[in-house]
Amino acid sequence: MNRHHPEEAVSQVLGVILMVALAVILAAVTASTVLSMTGDLQTMKFVSVVGEKNDDGTATFTIQGGEDLKTVTGISLVYQDGTAEHLFSASPSAGAVATSTSSVAGQRIVLAASFTDGTQMMILEKQF
Repeated sequence: MNRHHPEEAVSQVLGVILMVALAVILAAVTASTVLSMTGDLQTMKFVSVVGEKNDDGTATFTIQGGEDLKTVTGISLVYQDGTAEHLFSASPSAGAVATSTSSVAGQRIVLAASFTDGTQMMILEKQF
C-alpha cells in the first residue's frame, strides 16, 4: 500500500518561496549598490574649439561656440610635457582666436576649460 504524505508538498512550496525571497533580496542589494555608484557623475559641458597648426609650428585655436560657452572662466593649452599656457580669459565669445606661444609640431595637446561652477573639462585633444 502506498501512502500519500501531504506534508511533503508543503515543504517544496516553502522551499520555492524562500528561494524567490532570497533572489529578490539579492537583486535589491545589487541595485542599491549600482545606483549608489552613479551619484558622483558630472554633467557634460559643451564648448567647441578647433585648432590648426601654423607654418612656424605654433597653433591657432578658434572658439566655435557651444551651449556652455557663457559659463567658461578660462581655457588653457596643456602640452605633451605637462606645461600649460593660458589662451582664453573669462567669457570668451564664439569666433575668438588665440595662438600658442610654443611649437606644437609632433605633440599631443589638450585644451582644458574652467567653468563658473568650479569644474574643469577637456574640450579638445589633438595630435599635431
